[in-house]
Amino acid sequence: GMKGFKGKGKGFSGPRTRERISEAPLSGTITEWKGKFGFIQPMEPIPHESMRRNDGKVFLHIKDWPKDIGEPIEGASVSFQLYQDVGGVGAEEVLLV
Repeated sequence: GMKGFKGKGKGFSGPRTRERISEAPLSGTITEWKGKFGFIQPMEPIPHESMRRNDGKVFLHIKDWPKDIGEPIEGASVSFQLYQDVGGVGAEEVLLV
């Protein structure tokens, strides 16, 4: 289950440290790609307060995308781990499935 969610990050300053909040890889679909970043729509709703910021979508940065498979394509199915940082929630360890 999705237990162990913690922290709202109030008054946070300093480096953008990531905290892994998924326990196993999640599945989703890339819904938007803007060249350096985009968004993944998760298959299952993710019960986390930061998810509301992006209408339930997960942020994806190009640096978390595997370099050897070309650019992300809208509509592609991916698996990913979820992290939280000061900016909200994002995808890391992203794989094309």
